[in-house]
Amino acid sequence: MDWVGNAHHGVALPYNYWPETKWKLAFDEIGLEIEEWRPKIGLYPLPASMVFERGLHFVAALRARPR
Repeated sequence: MDWVGNAHHGVALPYNYWPETKWKLAFDEIGLEIEEWRPKIGLYPLPASMVFERGLHFVAALRARPR
């Protein structure tokens, strides 16, 4: 979907998506805690979801870690 939405606009597509573990480490490094993590957000209907829902999207509720 990145290509479909961006390639014809000349947007660079490096395809360097972070895995969940890297996101969680990054949040931790900047002092954020995850309140909720939703890896399946239903952006696409069937059958498109079978192709495009591959763990590349998520929604997270974050909060600042108490000092």
